[in-house]
Amino acid sequence: VFLKYYHAEQLTRMYSDMMKAIVSIQSYVRMKQAKIDLKKRKQKHQHESLVKELRQQKKFNEQHDLLQSSVS
Repeated sequence: VFLKYYHAEQLTRMYSDMMKAIVSIQSYVRMKQAKIDLKKRKQKHQHESLVKELRQQKKFNEQHDLLQSSVS
């Protein structure tokens, strides 16, 4: 295969353009994945907070019931 001097320049430019496009696509995919992961972490944190609050409320209610039964 014989290439002219400008063919190498064209190939280099095409390669550079392709790499920019690939980096852009990878960046977009990483951004979307990060958003999904963040959403999952937020939901998990909210769920854990709710469970913790319910456990504290249950513990408080049990203590309150014990106090009420001991007073009566």
